[in-house]
Amino acid sequence: MDECRRPLGPRGPSAPAGAIRRGSAEPALRELVQLDGSEHAWFEDRGPRCTLLVYVDDATSRLMELCCADTESTFDYFRATRRYLERHGKPMAFYSGRLSVFHVPARDRAQGGPGLSQFGRALRDLNIDSLCANSPQAKGRVERANGTLQDRLVKELCLRGLSTPAAAEPFPPVFMADYNRRFATPARVAYDAHRPLLPSEDLTEIFTFQELRRITAQLTVNYQRGLYVLEDGVENRRLRRTTALVSEPPTARSPFAATAACSRIACIPAITRGSCPASSSSTSISTASSPGSRRSNTTATPQVSPTRSHAPR
Repeated sequence: MDECRRPLGPRGPSAPAGAIRRGSAEPALRELVQLDGSEHAWFEDRGPRCTLLVYVDDATSRLMELCCADTESTFDYFRATRRYLERHGKPMAFYSGRLSVFHVPARDRAQGGPGLSQFGRALRDLNIDSLCANSPQAKGRVERANGTLQDRLVKELCLRGLSTPAAAEPFPPVFMADYNRRFATPARVAYDAHRPLLPSEDLTEIFTFQELRRITAQLTVNYQRGLYVLEDGVENRRLRRTTALVSEPPTARSPFAATAACSRIACIPAITRGSCPASSSSTSISTASSPGSRRSNTTATPQVSPTRSHAPR
């Protein structure tokens, strides 16, 4: 039977048996969480313009996390997602737009680039699916929440005299509780689909910017205009011409590199190139075979003071 002659149901032509309705909510709480960034004058003319990272449960339209950030950068989403996981546990999947933070274009993959973004790699390490919408309308729940927040949250911040992201930091949990009481709907299935974090899932380690690099015959690793030199020793000499995994924390801006030997290795201070400003923080070298693989939790932590830094991503 063609579409024009199909019997009408309560809301139009009845769907074929087994068909899945586009846009229907997931049945259980935290089974799917939509996330998006909304750039807006949240503090009006009292403070800086910023971006609000918004996490909305697909099943209930509950606000799950609000986080102020300068931009929608990888490190900002690392910070907000870590807060979400520490408060609620792990959802089955995050549903986002096709921003480069979440999605690697097919053109880049075809040219031998990474198949996953840094955010996607972190979610893979945590066994969380990363889904990307093809249009803003596909993630309508978080888009509608953004519109509501640009009205209600702006007014609440004004009433409380909050003018900066730092001053507003304690307020989102209070606001979310009131918002969810007013606007959240019951889930179709009465269970919470979130999963607890495993003891082996180190969020500090997972939420780092990771790239593969080569250890040269001279025991050096090139990364972001910096030359990192491994200490010359018997153990380190075995690592010549092996692949290293350089991991950059979101705060320290200094990397530690991982090789394929399952051990941590001490480094000497790095040699800088160009006119990078100097900084002093610790680095280490541990093991991994790829940016998404696990690393040993039974290794020592060496200290090193590289004299290199670069602008945040």
